[in-house]
Amino acid sequence: MAFRLPVVADPEIPAGTALSGSGRLPRWLKRPIPKSNSNHMTEGLLQELNLETVCDNAKCPNRMECYSQQTATFMILGNVCTRPCGFCAVHRGRPPELPESDEPERVAEA
Repeated sequence: MAFRLPVVADPEIPAGTALSGSGRLPRWLKRPIPKSNSNHMTEGLLQELNLETVCDNAKCPNRMECYSQQTATFMILGNVCTRPCGFCAVHRGRPPELPESDEPERVAEA
């Protein structure tokens, strides 16, 4: 079921910049995407080492900003979280019985 909040005028926001029905964001709310190669390098390293991160599993919209600073939050013992956060996209449940034997080395290498 879709739910839309009503748009409320704010005197601090210039006229003509409110959200339209098309879903486009106003110019003052947009942020540029980092243009460094660091974000691609970090993402490639994580894929190469087959590491799970909260960033990817939670579908974080800011992960490229963190990756451009060569930062990531690792998920150890697999890609399952035991916490029931309602806002997070990480799979919930019980972690696997046995962790991967080489995971500590891969995390240390990253």
